[in-house]
Amino acid sequence: MNKVGVFENELIEFKPCPIEGKAEIHIFTGTNGTGKSTLLKSMVAVFENVGINRQEEILCTTDTNSFTKYLRERNSKCGATLSIQSIQDFEIKYTGCSEGANHLHFESKDTIELSDYRRRLVKDKFDKSNFFIFCVFAYSGNRFINISNDSPSNPAHIKNPLYESLEFNKKPNSAFFIDKWLETSLLKESYAQREALDNQGNKLSNILTKLETTLGEIVGFDVKIKMDKKTINEPVFLYDSVEHNLDVLPDGLKSILSWLLDLCMRMETLQWMKDVPLFERSIILFLDEIEAHLHIEWQRKILPAIQKLFPNAQIFISTHSPFVVNAVDDAWVYNLDVEKGNAKIRKVELSQDGKSFTSVLRNIFGVKETFGPAIEKDLAKFKDLISKALDKSISVKEEKELSKIAQNLAHEGTELESIVGFEMRQVAKLNKKELVQ
Repeated sequence: MNKVGVFENELIEFKPCPIEGKAEIHIFTGTNGTGKSTLLKSMVAVFENVGINRQEEILCTTDTNSFTKYLRERNSKCGATLSIQSIQDFEIKYTGCSEGANHLHFESKDTIELSDYRRRLVKDKFDKSNFFIFCVFAYSGNRFINISNDSPSNPAHIKNPLYESLEFNKKPNSAFFIDKWLETSLLKESYAQREALDNQGNKLSNILTKLETTLGEIVGFDVKIKMDKKTINEPVFLYDSVEHNLDVLPDGLKSILSWLLDLCMRMETLQWMKDVPLFERSIILFLDEIEAHLHIEWQRKILPAIQKLFPNAQIFISTHSPFVVNAVDDAWVYNLDVEKGNAKIRKVELSQDGKSFTSVLRNIFGVKETFGPAIEKDLAKFKDLISKALDKSISVKEEKELSKIAQNLAHEGTELESIVGFEMRQVAKLNKKELVQ
């Protein structure tokens, strides 16, 4: 990436998952402003639909995720080059417009498959007879669920499942209402079972069952998707022995469903080469802060569940949560940092769920503190005075200050009382030993 957002000139290599049969996961961490979302959007831009202008230059036809705003100077020196390994290695280079227009210029050695895929992103160019070997989707962790009850009076009705698939924040689209898709899936499953259409019935049943299992693994109890017994025309979620309509679900569950069900719904519409089952397909998935609105317990469980659900996926995520990083094994973690206004990859390491949360906080997120700011300040002063006491370089005034800080910290809780008590006993033992001598 060259002059893209906070990135001046950065090269990043994405290594494959060291374990076969597991989804390949890349996790971007860092404080606010280190370029995590910019990095995701930079990769997503590679798959944008392109066209030819009057000068026969290849350029993007839309500005997905307003990516051109991230180019510092909007010229041919700003942009990125992505090297893709496939049957044959090839590169895609895209830069800003030399005239400062809101589009990207492409210098692409596309494969036929990628060129064809780009064309299918146009809203009125989708053909149901098309077969796919890969797909790309982008989502952010928000609470908006595309359901009929919450949508504007006249939402768009665009049947192409790839339209806006690269947008992190999807817009309302009546062609892909989640509640209507669940309702149709349940009715189709019931009809297929009644008419003994085993193949179709099993296919629908497997999708819903795997979704229920995955959601159950995340939330910690059984989840069932059913039709409302009173109205028989509205899907409901049964969890913790209570039925809930989609529009009154907890925010955390809405956050998960907003992208997971949308992804399944769109993919179920696509014809796949060799009829690969939905969850076994090769997809590239970009997820921006999927932990949003999730309790810590759910943050710990969401990534392992998604890795298990999509074993052939390549997943790129940004996160602020040490619980997301800590919970998954064999994922590559990229710690971003800003030096003099420019973002850099500080280090890359393989995640291990055997590491503690405190280890992840300290080594990956760079957070050394474990208490609140005021307590940490007093602790720092306490440790400094303890060092002086053990070195016998402490003054009478400082001894009084040490005693006062120790008492104050001990009253803040049993954990601090234990820490302070241990240190003060060490000083007392030293003084006692010297008196005996």
